[in-house]
Amino acid sequence: MKFSHSELVEIAGHIMTLPLSQRGLGCPYALLEPRTSDVRGEIPDAWCSTSRMPLHKPACSVVMECKTSREDFDADFNKIWRKYPPYGMGNIRYFVTPEGVITEDLLPRGWGLITINERREFQHVCGLYLLSISRSIEKHENPVWYFDECNQQRELDILTNAYLNCRLR
Repeated sequence: MKFSHSELVEIAGHIMTLPLSQRGLGCPYALLEPRTSDVRGEIPDAWCSTSRMPLHKPACSVVMECKTSREDFDADFNKIWRKYPPYGMGNIRYFVTPEGVITEDLLPRGWGLITINERREFQHVCGLYLLSISRSIEKHENPVWYFDECNQQRELDILTNAYLNCRLR
């Protein structure tokens, strides 16, 4: 089954907000394709911030990039924030794809992979989640699936824009 980009983005947001006990990331919210007034920077497909990952860090941000095809995945590497990881958003980064689109060996260093099957079920192929549930994360001071340097200014811009566009009572 082919998934549209929009379908994958919705699934990514769902994974972010599912509790850890249900193999989700346990984020309290997810922003899907968040925008700011500055169109030059990264627009992640799904973004969240959480303090629930067992990282010995006060909080971290998660980015999920959804790719419907191998060509879409390959084109992603032309972006400046992929060439220079500190320019990118997210302390934790995942690609979300239909099964069989990409394999773990194609991933850039530090990225995880979540695949979606035809029944819309997801599998953590690699990434911080698997490391954390195996408890082996306790052995890592700075695990490979964690980016200490990320574009926090862009993340703040996205949060500010989301806040400004909310109708609060």
